[in-house]
Amino acid sequence: MVQPGAELFRLIRKGRLEWRAELTAEELMLLRRGMAVEITVGEGRVLKGTVRAISPSVDAKTRYGYALVTLSDSSGIIAGVYANGTFDISGGKRTLSSLPQSAVMRRGSAAYVLVVDAENRVHERPVKLGQRSGDRIEIRQGLKSGEKVVETGGSFLSEGDFVQVVK
Repeated sequence: MVQPGAELFRLIRKGRLEWRAELTAEELMLLRRGMAVEITVGEGRVLKGTVRAISPSVDAKTRYGYALVTLSDSSGIIAGVYANGTFDISGGKRTLSSLPQSAVMRRGSAAYVLVVDAENRVHERPVKLGQRSGDRIEIRQGLKSGEKVVETGGSFLSEGDFVQVVK
Protein backbone atom coordinates (compact mmCIF):
# COMPACT_ATOMS: atom_id res chain seq x y z
CA MET A 1 0.00 0.00 0.00
CA VAL A 2 1.27 3.39 -0.97
CA GLN A 3 0.50 6.48 1.07
CA PRO A 4 -1.37 9.33 -0.67
CA GLY A 5 1.04 11.74 -2.36
CA ALA A 6 3.97 9.29 -2.30
CA GLU A 7 6.08 9.19 -5.45
CA LEU A 8 5.99 5.75 -7.11
CA PHE A 9 8.49 6.37 -9.88
CA ARG A 10 10.06 9.12 -11.93
CA LEU A 11 10.42 9.24 -15.70
CA ILE A 12 13.35 10.86 -17.45
CA ARG A 13 12.50 11.63 -21.07
CA LYS A 14 15.49 11.50 -23.44
CA GLY A 15 17.90 11.93 -20.51
CA ARG A 16 16.55 15.39 -19.68
CA LEU A 17 16.80 16.36 -16.01
CA GLU A 18 15.31 19.17 -13.98
CA TRP A 19 16.53 20.74 -10.78
CA ARG A 20 14.09 20.79 -7.87
CA ALA A 21 15.06 23.76 -5.72
CA GLU A 22 13.73 23.77 -2.16
CA LEU A 23 12.92 27.31 -1.04
CA THR A 24 11.18 29.18 1.76
CA ALA A 25 7.78 30.80 1.14
CA GLU A 26 9.41 34.25 1.04
CA GLU A 27 11.89 33.09 -1.60
CA LEU A 28 9.16 31.38 -3.66
CA MET A 29 7.15 34.61 -3.82
CA LEU A 30 10.08 36.33 -5.60
CA LEU A 31 10.15 33.79 -8.44
CA ARG A 32 8.35 33.88 -11.80
CA ARG A 33 8.08 31.31 -14.57
CA GLY A 34 10.77 31.79 -17.21
CA MET A 35 13.20 33.42 -14.77
CA ALA A 36 16.91 32.74 -15.43
CA VAL A 37 18.84 30.46 -13.03
CA GLU A 38 22.50 29.46 -12.64
CA ILE A 39 22.98 26.04 -11.07
CA THR A 40 26.29 24.77 -9.66
CA VAL A 41 26.83 21.00 -9.45
CA GLY A 42 29.73 18.78 -8.48
CA GLU A 43 33.10 20.47 -8.40
CA GLY A 44 31.87 23.79 -9.75
CA ARG A 45 30.24 22.97 -13.08
CA VAL A 46 27.78 25.79 -13.82
CA LEU A 47 24.59 25.13 -15.77
CA LYS A 48 21.99 27.56 -17.07
CA GLY A 49 18.31 27.00 -16.59
CA THR A 50 14.87 28.58 -16.42
CA VAL A 51 12.08 28.29 -13.88
CA ARG A 52 9.41 25.94 -15.29
CA ALA A 53 7.04 25.63 -12.33
CA ILE A 54 6.63 26.92 -8.78
CA SER A 55 4.87 24.98 -6.03
CA PRO A 56 1.58 26.59 -4.98
CA SER A 57 2.12 25.73 -1.30
CA VAL A 58 4.79 24.91 1.26
CA ASP A 59 5.15 21.75 3.34
CA ALA A 60 3.52 22.25 6.77
CA LYS A 61 6.39 20.46 8.58
CA THR A 62 9.48 21.77 6.78
CA ARG A 63 8.02 25.17 5.69
CA TYR A 64 9.72 24.68 2.29
CA GLY A 65 8.23 24.64 -1.18
CA TYR A 66 9.94 23.97 -4.48
CA ALA A 67 10.65 25.40 -7.90
CA LEU A 68 11.30 23.18 -10.91
CA VAL A 69 14.09 24.43 -13.13
CA THR A 70 14.60 23.17 -16.67
CA LEU A 71 18.32 22.74 -17.41
CA SER A 72 19.66 23.85 -20.77
CA ASP A 73 22.23 21.00 -20.83
CA SER A 74 21.98 18.16 -18.33
CA SER A 75 24.43 15.82 -20.09
CA GLY A 76 26.76 14.09 -17.66
CA ILE A 77 24.60 14.94 -14.63
CA ILE A 78 23.35 12.08 -12.47
CA ALA A 79 19.77 12.18 -11.15
CA GLY A 80 19.70 12.91 -7.42
CA VAL A 81 23.04 14.77 -7.26
CA TYR A 82 23.23 17.80 -4.91
CA ALA A 83 23.16 21.20 -6.60
CA ASN A 84 22.69 24.81 -5.56
CA GLY A 85 21.65 27.74 -7.64
CA THR A 86 21.11 31.46 -7.99
CA PHE A 87 17.88 32.95 -9.31
CA ASP A 88 18.03 36.21 -11.29
CA ILE A 89 15.15 37.99 -9.53
CA SER A 90 16.00 41.34 -11.14
CA GLY A 91 14.71 40.10 -14.49
CA GLY A 92 18.05 40.80 -16.14
CA LYS A 93 20.83 43.27 -15.64
CA ARG A 94 20.09 46.56 -13.99
CA THR A 95 22.16 49.58 -13.18
CA LEU A 96 22.28 50.84 -9.65
CA SER A 97 24.08 53.57 -7.77
CA SER A 98 26.25 52.62 -4.84
CA LEU A 99 28.72 54.28 -2.51
CA PRO A 100 31.23 53.05 0.02
CA GLN A 101 29.54 52.69 3.41
CA SER A 102 31.99 55.28 4.77
CA ALA A 103 30.23 57.94 2.63
CA VAL A 104 26.82 57.27 4.19
CA MET A 105 26.02 58.79 7.59
CA ARG A 106 23.05 58.25 9.86
CA ARG A 107 21.09 60.46 12.16
CA GLY A 108 18.45 58.41 13.95
CA SER A 109 16.72 56.30 11.31
CA ALA A 110 17.57 58.76 8.49
CA ALA A 111 20.54 58.29 6.18
CA TYR A 112 22.33 61.09 4.37
CA VAL A 113 25.46 61.87 2.35
CA LEU A 114 27.47 65.05 1.97
CA VAL A 115 27.25 66.37 -1.60
CA VAL A 116 29.96 68.73 -2.88
CA ASP A 117 28.63 71.62 -4.99
CA ALA A 118 30.39 73.58 -7.79
CA GLU A 119 32.02 75.92 -5.25
CA ASN A 120 33.40 72.95 -3.25
CA ARG A 121 31.00 73.43 -0.33
CA VAL A 122 29.29 70.44 1.28
CA HIS A 123 25.54 70.04 1.74
CA GLU A 124 23.64 67.29 3.54
CA ARG A 125 21.41 65.26 1.24
CA PRO A 126 18.96 62.66 2.59
CA VAL A 127 19.12 59.35 0.71
CA LYS A 128 17.15 56.11 0.65
CA LEU A 129 19.32 53.03 1.02
CA GLY A 130 19.03 49.61 -0.59
CA GLN A 131 21.07 46.44 -0.39
CA ARG A 132 24.60 46.12 0.98
CA SER A 133 27.36 44.17 -0.72
CA GLY A 134 30.77 44.07 0.93
CA ASP A 135 31.61 47.65 1.87
CA ARG A 136 29.24 49.13 -0.74
CA ILE A 137 25.67 50.24 -0.17
CA GLU A 138 22.99 50.86 -2.81
CA ILE A 139 21.57 54.39 -3.02
CA ARG A 140 17.98 54.07 -4.25
CA GLN A 141 16.98 57.74 -4.08
CA GLY A 142 18.53 61.10 -3.34
CA LEU A 143 21.54 61.30 -5.65
CA LYS A 144 21.92 62.13 -9.31
CA SER A 145 24.43 60.34 -11.48
CA GLY A 146 27.86 62.00 -11.41
CA GLU A 147 27.33 64.09 -8.28
CA LYS A 148 30.42 64.46 -6.07
CA VAL A 149 30.11 63.19 -2.51
CA VAL A 150 32.42 63.12 0.51
CA GLU A 151 33.74 59.57 0.71
CA THR A 152 35.44 59.62 4.13
CA GLY A 153 35.65 61.99 7.08
CA GLY A 154 32.13 63.35 6.65
CA SER A 155 31.52 63.27 10.39
CA PHE A 156 34.10 66.07 10.79
CA LEU A 157 32.25 68.37 8.36
CA SER A 158 29.22 70.62 8.74
CA GLU A 159 26.70 72.06 6.28
CA GLY A 160 28.41 74.69 4.07
CA ASP A 161 32.01 73.78 4.94
CA PHE A 162 34.56 74.35 2.18
CA VAL A 163 36.48 71.23 1.04
CA GLN A 164 39.30 70.57 -1.38
CA VAL A 165 38.37 67.89 -3.91
CA VAL A 166 41.06 65.27 -4.58
CA LYS A 167 40.99 62.41 -7.02
